[in-house]
Amino acid sequence: MTRTVCFFAIIMVMLVPFRGTAGVLKGRVMDTKSKALGEATICLTGKRNCILTNDAGDYSLTLKPGNYKVVCRSEGFKENVFSFTMPASGDMEHDFIMDTLRNKGDDLDNMLDSLHPPLRTIAKTVEIMALGISLKLAADTVKIPALMDGLLNYNPVEGVNVAPKVEWLHKLSAGQYLNSAFVVRYGFNNKHFNAIGRVTYVHEDKKWRGRYWLVGASYGKYVFQYDYDNPVFPLFNSVSALLWDDNQLKIYEQKVSAFYFGRNYGNGLMWNFHFEYDTRIPLENTTNFSFAAKGSDLFASNIPSNLVALAPMERHDAAIIKFNISYQPGYTYAYYKDYKVANLSNAPVFNLGYDKGIQGIGDSKVNFDKWRLMLTGNIDLKKAGILGYNTGFGGFLNSAYISIPDLMHLYGNKGIGIAAPYLYSFQFAQYYEFSNKESFYDETHVEYNMNGFISNQLPGFKQAKLNFVVGSNVFYARQSDYYTEAFFGIDNIGFGKYHYLRLDFVQSWDSHGGRNSGFRLGINSRSLVSIRQGNMNSNW
Repeated sequence: MTRTVCFFAIIMVMLVPFRGTAGVLKGRVMDTKSKALGEATICLTGKRNCILTNDAGDYSLTLKPGNYKVVCRSEGFKENVFSFTMPASGDMEHDFIMDTLRNKGDDLDNMLDSLHPPLRTIAKTVEIMALGISLKLAADTVKIPALMDGLLNYNPVEGVNVAPKVEWLHKLSAGQYLNSAFVVRYGFNNKHFNAIGRVTYVHEDKKWRGRYWLVGASYGKYVFQYDYDNPVFPLFNSVSALLWDDNQLKIYEQKVSAFYFGRNYGNGLMWNFHFEYDTRIPLENTTNFSFAAKGSDLFASNIPSNLVALAPMERHDAAIIKFNISYQPGYTYAYYKDYKVANLSNAPVFNLGYDKGIQGIGDSKVNFDKWRLMLTGNIDLKKAGILGYNTGFGGFLNSAYISIPDLMHLYGNKGIGIAAPYLYSFQFAQYYEFSNKESFYDETHVEYNMNGFISNQLPGFKQAKLNFVVGSNVFYARQSDYYTEAFFGIDNIGFGKYHYLRLDFVQSWDSHGGRNSGFRLGINSRSLVSIRQGNMNSNW
């Protein structure tokens, strides 16, 4: 009860509006020849505020008095930053003059082009492997995801496996799109062939930027991780399995027939509905090959041993409804001749998810009710930095029949030293060790980035542009089922303009007697690229 009261007290404090009279920062975004740039992005750094310019390049931001830094971005142009102080009364005007990037490249391309020819060839190859290929043809955009993003992998279930994927975006007309993806997968050791695809229709509101609805369907058979968030990065797992005889990827096959519908109202409210009918098929290891294997060394079972007694994993059908709704209060709007654009709010985002397993539809065996309420946001501490948080609770109202994929899984991370997504994961929680069907649990992620508040006072740190980060990740269900960790990190590591790395020391404690400590290397949110440790939007 006390935890619940404290949680809602925090919510009320965070929703208290700041005092002060709002003013307007407005202006125009143009290139060096004074040509207006429509759909340029205007963002407040350290906040959630981003808007788009209209066709005439005009923008308008409603701001309270204070110090701000605004970043303007437009495809094919260099980033432009404007720092200013918003007065207590009156408005301000500022025009962004954007310099063209060579060949419409970005900072990464410019950095690669500056290298010597042999190094440039190697770097370009790595870029394709890490970022993939994107081709624009009139109304179509075709993307082939990165070679490092699941194309070629190894695991004990499939052995060597290949999974080429193609994504296609087709513009039907202004504000109407077809977004589709298709992937095939073949395991050379178990000789299983799988293929799955999805098609989504998106309809945007021409008079209200950011407002849209979508409808789509997916169908096929594919290989999935037990945790829908895909915390295990297949490439890293392949290296770990082959070189150190350590496999963490636990997978099953699933036949999928799904339909989904979503709505974003452009005012902070959005929701989506998802129905799927699945046939889940357990898999077993088919090979023990590893360069590190000695004698009769075997990989651990593909079904996590601690979950066998908690939830069955047999071949079965599952009819599941998923509903998710989120709301961020405090939106304001900029009005233009033909449409309006939202000024995103600084208020926290409320997110409520509910999953229902329905027994009796077809041969469906699942019967459960699972819910989760989270509050996510940032508190701007001005010169002292930014406090980020993602906190809430959830549980099972009913768990009459659930299988391993239906359990509540912590977004864990064992890996080879690469950090999992900040504010959404646990850096040292072992995969599936804390999976559960608890009736109630708390989960909190807190991160304080000092943004130079202390490091700028230390010799060498200010010159290196380094920031200190501290925080904690906590899961608690009961005294015999909890996990917590604290971390201290150095952010903004790099050279020149490229400060994108972060290094954390993490110490964990849990109810199972675990005391893990070590380092995690990550890529911060300002980076040009990111390592997709997991996929929180689509699980294939």
